[in-house]
Amino acid sequence: MEKPFGIEALQDRLDRHPESFVVILSGPAGAGKTSIRQGLLDRDNTLRRCVTTTTRAKRHDETNGIDYHFVSEDEFRFGLEEGCFFEWAEVYGFLYGATFEAIARAIERRGVVLLVVDVQGTAAWKRLLNKRCVSVFVLPPSVKVLEQRLGGRMTEAVGALKRRLENARCELDKAVEFDYLVVNSDLDRAISDVQELIRVERRRPRRTPDLLAEFRRRSVP
Repeated sequence: MEKPFGIEALQDRLDRHPESFVVILSGPAGAGKTSIRQGLLDRDNTLRRCVTTTTRAKRHDETNGIDYHFVSEDEFRFGLEEGCFFEWAEVYGFLYGATFEAIARAIERRGVVLLVVDVQGTAAWKRLLNKRCVSVFVLPPSVKVLEQRLGGRMTEAVGALKRRLENARCELDKAVEFDYLVVNSDLDRAISDVQELIRVERRRPRRTPDLLAEFRRRSVP
């Protein structure tokens, strides 16, 4: 686990890189958040990802250090005691979180940082990063499609599948608190929708101070 790296140091990195911000993809399990993130990374090499940490078991198609940092619960809780985590939550009995150091490393590389975060964890990110955090709620076309997607994973026991569907209905109530909604009925279209909102966010004046400064400089007779 990384050594303690606090909010002050992270804020310093943010101040030095005004063009950088975090885009959070959230929504119910099975909505396609991870697929959208990967599609965005494949299309735009200026986008970055922050590798978060979890105590859940690694799936067969995942790689440690790329998809997540997979650690034991003892390691995770030690990191909590040491103050390493920027945000964390317990989801379906497993711990998930992002360290200060991980997000700082991603921001230092400039550009936009992509994160997949559970619905409850998004509130913590928005509270701490404020306008440097853009939240996107990913919706499946319908609850029926969501059930089909989760069932198709072949990793969900009947009880777990039922619990995820119940939680999905509760999470939908939080969608109004997000900055944007994207419906993932077609993956390519959903990726393009998120690309477009990132383009819009990149042009906000607070993210382009160099552009404004250059314009003023050229305007001086």
